[in-house]
Amino acid sequence: MIEDIKTKINDTITTSFLDVIDESPNHSNYSGQISHVKIIIASDDFVEKKLLQRHQLVYQAMIFNLRHHAPKGDSELFLPD
Repeated sequence: MIEDIKTKINDTITTSFLDVIDESPNHSNYSGQISHVKIIIASDDFVEKKLLQRHQLVYQAMIFNLRHHAPKGDSELFLPD
């Protein structure tokens, strides 16, 4: 699932940095399946976009994954240095 998320994001957003971290083991009732992810992205696509608009871009890129797998997640969305 991690690679699917990366692929979906890279297909939609031009990234200079992308990391998807499985944080599932940090949560209670961990079953061995991916249930929580942290996504860190740096992209020029975020230039002049508000934080909400940046999140919307990521969620749109992942819409298939969210509908079929629904991991909970945190996002850190940055402009490249």
